[in-house]
Amino acid sequence: MDRPTANPALRRAERIRAVATHVFLALFTAAVLFPVLKVIQIAFQKQQTFDMSLLPLPRADLFSLSNFTDVIGRSKTEGIGPEISDEDAQVFAEFLAKAPPLPPPAAADSDDEAEPPEWIIPEDVQKRIEARGCTACHLIGELGRDGLGGDLRRAGGRSRETLLAFLQDPSRENARRLKLSENPSGAMERRSVWIFGHQLANSLVCSLSATLLGIFLACTAAYAFSRFRFPGRRAGLLSFLVVQMFPGTMMMIPLYILVDRLGLLDHILGLVLVYSTTAIPFCVWMLKGYFDTIPKELEEAAIIDGASRVRIFWTIMLPLARPAIAVTALFCFMTAWNEFILAATFMNDETAQTLPVMLNSFVSTTTVEWGHFAAGAILVSLPVVALFFALQRYLVSGLTAGSVKG
Repeated sequence: MDRPTANPALRRAERIRAVATHVFLALFTAAVLFPVLKVIQIAFQKQQTFDMSLLPLPRADLFSLSNFTDVIGRSKTEGIGPEISDEDAQVFAEFLAKAPPLPPPAAADSDDEAEPPEWIIPEDVQKRIEARGCTACHLIGELGRDGLGGDLRRAGGRSRETLLAFLQDPSRENARRLKLSENPSGAMERRSVWIFGHQLANSLVCSLSATLLGIFLACTAAYAFSRFRFPGRRAGLLSFLVVQMFPGTMMMIPLYILVDRLGLLDHILGLVLVYSTTAIPFCVWMLKGYFDTIPKELEEAAIIDGASRVRIFWTIMLPLARPAIAVTALFCFMTAWNEFILAATFMNDETAQTLPVMLNSFVSTTTVEWGHFAAGAILVSLPVVALFFALQRYLVSGLTAGSVKG
């Protein structure tokens, strides 16, 4: 046992070192957390400016949740919508009821295509249609579009009451209910789409699916590389290592071609396959190193008891490798959750994009919506923080310590 220091000068020096150490750690922690506090400050500001002050918290007069509300409530309206009044609907219903029906479609092997009958539009109706802008082409099926007019004319003559009932609610469901068309275009239907909800669901589904698929493939491959000896084992491990030397963006063009050939552009399945396969090399090396530390005597004892290799893998190896699996799963999840370039390249539809792409929408060539960007960054980071808290009890090592007598 160490004897207490009797020299007062030594005790004073130890206290000074302890105080200096604590002050340094406090200053270091404040320096590390300052950027986080600045993001929180900007997220709660009403004004969309980047405050360069050193205040860690926003002023009371600037404190607001409007930025979070704007980000979460992001939505858009699809379709030109029912932009016609009741009077317009009655006029258009009377007009469409007198429209000549389209001729039947020509046979596939026939070169003769029947000309549609002439459709005379009265001048007053023409002006009323033109005043509705883009609605006009859907009302009369012009400009080569398979619009509303095409749907109604193809359906043949309809009564004024039926057409009026549809124009007052120009949705696909209403068109089918009124038996106007078996496959209506829906061009007049206006529907609100919750952009943030779609993007949040896309990020969660994509990240969780890529994590589960990547971990499953990596665990089986890592166990095989760790326990078995087979031709090509060393070459396979080296190939995984060489792949990690190159950035993932180098594979963007061939990956885009493959995903396009598979017809998975604007589909979450395409991103899941890309994320899981690109994360496998790192995951295999990480899990293989942990499988190497698990004593082989545990497997030999299980084999003596009659356990198969599959049972050993599922009931012994995987439970013992939970710390490594947890760390690897976090890596897979965060890689898929934070990835931006591939998601922005493969996903053109806004409802198919992920949250990192949403954050980029707040940055333009001329302006940056700092408040919305900071609020979105906080929202995007919350699932990762929650996942860390959920898996922190597995982020330990030494679960096999003492399992084998030496």
